[in-house]
Amino acid sequence: MNDQIQTAPAADPWMQVEDACTTALSLSQQVRLHVDDGVDAQDLVPLLHCQREAVTELQTALGTLVALPHPGQTERRDQLGQQLRQLLALHDTSLDSLSSRGVRLAGRRRIR
Repeated sequence: MNDQIQTAPAADPWMQVEDACTTALSLSQQVRLHVDDGVDAQDLVPLLHCQREAVTELQTALGTLVALPHPGQTERRDQLGQQLRQLLALHDTSLDSLSSRGVRLAGRRRIR
């Protein structure tokens, strides 16, 4: 009988970060659209919780990625940087819009 344990191949850390960033960006765009449409703050809460979970997952994936060498990944790095800048801009404008509507949010106001 063979007692060896088979392990799944390690996930590509770049793919994990790219997927997490895409998810966080998509949720941030949804939040922004809802804010622009004047959706009631209470109706935004579930979406904001999902967004927070997605950003936490992105932070975890980034933590794993930065610990690794990145030879030959310039294009992926630049694309990821562009997506992260877009995510931060969406976050900031959504916070500004919510704040101007009188919505009070707990936690950090701005990421930058």
